[in-house]
Amino acid sequence: MLKKNVGTISLNRLRAVDTDSDNFHSIKSKYDGLVDEKNRIEKKLSELSEILRQNGNVGLDTPLVDDEGYPRPDIDVALIRITRNNIRCLNTDHKQIMLELESVLHKIHEYARQNPSKNVLTDGNACSSENKLIEDQSAQIVKKAFLKIDQISPNSIVEQADLKVGDRIIQFGSVSADNFTSLQDISTVFRNTSPGSVYHSFYPENVNYQAVH
Repeated sequence: MLKKNVGTISLNRLRAVDTDSDNFHSIKSKYDGLVDEKNRIEKKLSELSEILRQNGNVGLDTPLVDDEGYPRPDIDVALIRITRNNIRCLNTDHKQIMLELESVLHKIHEYARQNPSKNVLTDGNACSSENKLIEDQSAQIVKKAFLKIDQISPNSIVEQADLKVGDRIIQFGSVSADNFTSLQDISTVFRNTSPGSVYHSFYPENVNYQAVH
């Protein structure tokens, strides 16, 4: 009877492990899908922003008529209207994707925290790749800041984005430490995004950054 009980307990334990593993891989699969979608959106936004740049460098709210109310002759008004509408839609999608990614990354991190010794329950080789995935994805939770707000001018992009002095920016729309090249990147994102809808995140930690006024 004792052997039977021990066998039942071991079987239940292994089933729990299998369920945990299935849950993790389901989360990982969702994460990969979100990253692919994020990259697709950012690529499309870049292409659409280039269309606006080539048409007088207009933003989402730049007037498309002259002082007399006629369509501006120096730009393709119809194309710009379609492009701006597409940008607004994609900005909304991008903001949602970023929120979902943040949620999934927290789940991955929580899984790693709750399973610090998961490899003692299963074959070491079987779980090694899974542990590597956890390390890779958990590492992405810690993001590098690329800008620090040290001064805020009235009516500036920083003020309109409701940022504060001392904030260290790790994400501003589609701009991050991975693709940031100059402050023009920030201006482009803000110009092509409706006020209040720019996804941005920051944290007051001691990291490497470039000051912005």
